[in-house]
Amino acid sequence: MVHLSTLTRLCYVLLLGFILTLGKNTSHASPLTAREKSLIVQYAGYVGVKSTVIFSITAGREIKEVKIQANGTTITGCPIIGNKGEASFTFYYKGEKKLTFVGITNDENVLLHGNIVVGDKGTAPTTYNNSVATLLTSPDSPRKTRTDDGPISPEQCKLFIESIKSDAVILARRYNVPASAVIGMAVLESGYGTSKVAYNANNLFGLKYWGKPNTAVAYQLLEQPYEGHKPLRDATQRTDNWYRKFSSRSECVSFFVEELFLNKTGKWKTNDYSSVIRNYQRNRADGMDKETAVALFLNEMVKKGYTGRLKKGEGDYPLRVLSTIRNNNLLALD
Repeated sequence: MVHLSTLTRLCYVLLLGFILTLGKNTSHASPLTAREKSLIVQYAGYVGVKSTVIFSITAGREIKEVKIQANGTTITGCPIIGNKGEASFTFYYKGEKKLTFVGITNDENVLLHGNIVVGDKGTAPTTYNNSVATLLTSPDSPRKTRTDDGPISPEQCKLFIESIKSDAVILARRYNVPASAVIGMAVLESGYGTSKVAYNANNLFGLKYWGKPNTAVAYQLLEQPYEGHKPLRDATQRTDNWYRKFSSRSECVSFFVEELFLNKTGKWKTNDYSSVIRNYQRNRADGMDKETAVALFLNEMVKKGYTGRLKKGEGDYPLRVLSTIRNNNLLALD
C-alpha cells in the first residue's frame, strides 16, 4: 500500500508538471507596450509634384520594418535599424493622398493614418493611439546644400549607406568596379543624401544637366555657387545650375556606374572614364590591395576631370573619399 501511494503521488506530480508546461507553451504573448509600438513619421512641410518626399521614421524597438500605403496600395517601405528608418517616394499628381504607415512586428502591426496634400503645405499634425503614433510635418527650413556644415547623425549616415549599398554591390560585381568608391563618392557629393540636389532630384553625385532647361528631366539649384560663370541677378535664368533628375536613388547609382564609369551607351558625353576602370581592374588582377587600387582609381578620375578644374580644395578629393571609405568600412564591400 505504501508503494502504491508513493506511485500515485508521483503520477499526480508528473501530471501537474505537464499541465503547467502546456499552459506556459500555449499562453498568448503579452501585448506590446506603448513605447515598444511607438511610430513617429516626419516629412518636409511642402510636398510638390514630381519632387521626392523623404519620410523620416522613428519606431519602437519591436518594429522591424515599415511599409507605406497610399490609398490602399503599398508604394514604398524601409527596414528599421536602431529605431530609425528612412523611406522616399515621388508623387507625380496633385491632390490629397490618404497614407497608412504599417509598422511590422512579430506580434501585432502598428498602423498610422494621415493625409498628404501634394502641391500644398500638407496637413496639420495628426495623433492616434494616445500619442503612440504621430504624423508630423517638418518646418519649411531650407534643405542642406553641399557647402553646409550642419551635423548629420550616425543613424542618418548608416541609413543612407544602407539605402544604396545593395545597388552599388550588385553593379560592382556585375562590372568589376569598386563598390566602396561608388558609395564613398555618393556620401561625399550628397552629404549622406541631405543635399538639395539629392533630396529633390535623387542625384547623389552632383551630375550636371547641360541640355535645354526642362524641369521634367532636370532640377535647377537656385543657390548654386558661381564657378567662373557670369553672375546673374535672376538665378532662374542661369544655365549652369541644372542637375540631372532621377526617379530613384537606384536609377542614379546605375547611371553613375554604367554611363560615367563604363560609358556604356555614350549618354554621358562630358568625359569617358572607362579607361580608369580598366586600369583599376588590371591592378586588382595583378594582386594590388583594395585600398591602393581604389586610391589610384580616384586619383585618375580627378586627373581626367571628374571634379572639374583643379581649383583650390579639389585636389584633395581622393583623400576625402578615402577617408569616407575608411570611416564606414566600405572596402569590405569590394
